[in-house]
Amino acid sequence: MWPFLAASTLTFYLVAKMQDAGVKSEEWKNDPRNPYAAQIAKESAAH
Repeated sequence: MWPFLAASTLTFYLVAKMQDAGVKSEEWKNDPRNPYAAQIAKESAAH
């Protein structure tokens, strides 16, 4: 059973990282439909 748990954990982690990268991409960073747009703008202003 442990291989399924390990694969599920790895899949969840990789999908989360891909989603985070996609949300922060140039194409979607300033899109008003992006639920994280305000957070990304705040992070960009701080740097």
